[in-house]
Amino acid sequence: MSESTKIKIGRRLEKVFQELFIREKVQTKLEFSEKMGTRTSTLNDMIKGERSPTLEHLSNLWIQFKINPLFLLLNKGDIYFHVDEEPIADTAQEAGEIYNSPQMLMLESKHLRQEIASQKKIIELLENQLLNQTK
Repeated sequence: MSESTKIKIGRRLEKVFQELFIREKVQTKLEFSEKMGTRTSTLNDMIKGERSPTLEHLSNLWIQFKINPLFLLLNKGDIYFHVDEEPIADTAQEAGEIYNSPQMLMLESKHLRQEIASQKKIIELLENQLLNQTK
């Protein structure tokens, strides 16, 4: 990925942070970086264009906030992903050079499985608490 592309992605990442901050979805860059799955110093490197976001970072932003990865990578579409949007025909090939959709789907699937496992544990704990209260 060229340096100028990294800088452009960094600017859009900063724009995403500002949008989430204004909407009070995150309070600090620390919180934003944690939700992305990285450290604040790595986030700052991404914003400066010294690093690129990984597939995991993009996936976390999509899952946490419905941030459109095509906006971040290619400046296509809105900041937020909308389910009813028509796909942008030429972006799949462009984005595929960086991150292809099967990988995105695999990460989403992994995150959903983790979320389901967490929910099952919570349900088990609640059921145990209920059983203990009725004894």
